[in-house]
Amino acid sequence: MMYQRLLVSIVLMTVLVLGCAQVSPGKAPGEPTAEPVPIETVPTDPAPIEQTQLGTSVQVALAQEVAIADDSLTLRFDQVLQDSRCPEGTTCVWQGRAELQVSLLQAGQLLGKAQLIYQPGNGQLGVQRIDGYQVKITGLTPRPGLATDDEPVEYTATFIVTQP
Repeated sequence: MMYQRLLVSIVLMTVLVLGCAQVSPGKAPGEPTAEPVPIETVPTDPAPIEQTQLGTSVQVALAQEVAIADDSLTLRFDQVLQDSRCPEGTTCVWQGRAELQVSLLQAGQLLGKAQLIYQPGNGQLGVQRIDGYQVKITGLTPRPGLATDDEPVEYTATFIVTQP
């Protein structure tokens, strides 16, 4: 009887692990993909560039920019590379995370790009340095919809840029 419970537990754990794994064509389960596949998103219409200061929290829509007046900086929210956060209206064992790319420019010249990871409850993952500045993501909306949603996502991220 004990061996049957053990066997059932092992089978259930295997199904759970394999059910959550992402498999790419031509790759074995568990083998990492070479490059992330960008999520279909809808850039919002170009809007006037919002102004903010270093150290101030600011919301930026996908494919939009915000001017940081202190040092003639511009932060651009380039793209969402992946979003595995728990879909809206569901309960998940793991909250998941989103990975996005931003660019930092000074006087129109690219200082660098960074990939930021947003994982609710883990602010340390969402911080990167670009040329002496620190860029941190503190929020990302909306959460993903259910798999049946065919509409592209209109993301808005909240960032703080500082100079430590």
